[in-house]
Amino acid sequence: MVEIRVVTAGADRELTSLHRWIVRDREVVHDARVSLVAAPLRDGDMGADLESISAVVDSTLALGSLVISVLAWRDSRPAAPSVRIECAGATVELTGDAADAENVRRILGALGGCPGATDGDGGGAAGLAGEAGPASSSVPPEDLPAQQP
Repeated sequence: MVEIRVVTAGADRELTSLHRWIVRDREVVHDARVSLVAAPLRDGDMGADLESISAVVDSTLALGSLVISVLAWRDSRPAAPSVRIECAGATVELTGDAADAENVRRILGALGGCPGATDGDGGGAAGLAGEAGPASSSVPPEDLPAQQP
C-alpha cells in the first residue's frame, strides 16, 4: 500500500471539486481509499483549510486510474489549475494541456518508484497507459521530471 498526495493550485473549492470527481470514478474508488486532508490549525483559525487529497493505492493499475481521473478533471475545468501528485518523494506537476496516452505513461513512469504500488497483472504502467486511449489535460513531456529515487 502506498499513499499518494494530490494538491491543487487555488482555492479549497478546486480541491473539493477534484475530490468529488475522483470519488465518483468507480475505477478509482474500487481500488483506492480517497479522502480530503485538512491543513493543521494555527492559532486564531476558526476552521481548517483543505491541504490535499490522500489516496491509498496498492497497485500500478489503481495509481493509473487515479492519474487518468485527475487528468480528466483538469480537462473539464474552464481554466485547468496545476495539480501536483506526490508519492514517496517523487513529484509530478501537471500543467499545460493536451495529455495523451504517452503522457499518462510518462507520469506513471515518474511516479513508478512508489513502493507498494505493484504490478498486479504484470502489465505495469506501460500496459495501462497503452490501453487508456487519449487522456484529457496536461503534462507537456518536457515538464515531467525524471523518476526520482
